[in-house]
Amino acid sequence: MFRSLLKYPLISNRLKHTLTRQENNGKKKVIVLGAGWGGFQFVRYLNRKKYDVTLVSPRNHFLFTPLLPSTTVGTLEFRCIIEPVRTLSNLHYYQAHCDEINSKTNQIHCRDFFNTNKEFTLDFDYLICCHGAKSNTFSVPGVEQHAFFLKQLSDAR
Repeated sequence: MFRSLLKYPLISNRLKHTLTRQENNGKKKVIVLGAGWGGFQFVRYLNRKKYDVTLVSPRNHFLFTPLLPSTTVGTLEFRCIIEPVRTLSNLHYYQAHCDEINSKTNQIHCRDFFNTNKEFTLDFDYLICCHGAKSNTFSVPGVEQHAFFLKQLSDAR
């Protein structure tokens, strides 16, 4: 169902390749950016038999953030508040950052999470952007430098 055609031209000392899907049986290609609340729930309830779904996120799990303070103080274990992306069937997953969206060619340009020299592009028919938000400091001086934000598992640890 999924085959990747790899091309390896050296462009500015970076490894670049293009991924294209073959034999998708006429299914529309849906790319979801982000494995947070919006992206994970969208993919969970989307009929993945009807669409060819790809999830692109630097995090390979959904994090239930309301319980994050409980893991910080030891009431819950970290694994109790995450759900791995691999629990969803009929899904292509890339652990990567999306650097550029080209709406004219319906492609996104991504950079691998582990190997930043590895870049690739993905084609889409529908693009769902659920990449999250940054904590609001309300422009209070010193908050950005001195506050501890609690948004990721690494922050809780």
